[in-house]
Amino acid sequence: MSTCYGTSSIIQQYSAHRRAEEEYDRHTANCLTSRSFQRHGVDASTDNVEQWARLNGAIAQGNVDIPGEQRHGESMAEEVVSATMQRVSGPVLTPPEEDESDNEVYAEDDDGEDEEEYDLLADIFGYDNDDDNAEAALDTVLRYSERPD
Repeated sequence: MSTCYGTSSIIQQYSAHRRAEEEYDRHTANCLTSRSFQRHGVDASTDNVEQWARLNGAIAQGNVDIPGEQRHGESMAEEVVSATMQRVSGPVLTPPEEDESDNEVYAEDDDGEDEEEYDLLADIFGYDNDDDNAEAALDTVLRYSERPD
């Protein structure tokens, strides 16, 4: 049994799988790895191991950037929240020109379009809890920002 844990164990096990694949073949390496998983209480078929090896191989080759995806998702969420807050806050008020009458203090910026206005994220997503509404907003952003590979 391995004496290392965490990231070290992942690297060690993936390396052992790669060595078995090089020494024997992919199918044999997948069978050995599947048996090891099962012996330690993890139900993993050879197809599961094939996917595990493919994903780890992509990571090992530097083809994955999970923190970058997280930053991208958070950036998109910030944009949606900002746009939503602008819509929620109502029309933009502009100061009057100096030559306009004294009784007209501000003029609403109206482009002639009738847009539905929302007061809160709760009005958009319908949850009672603000955290649930924020999570729903993030989920929506992430769903719309998924990029096909």
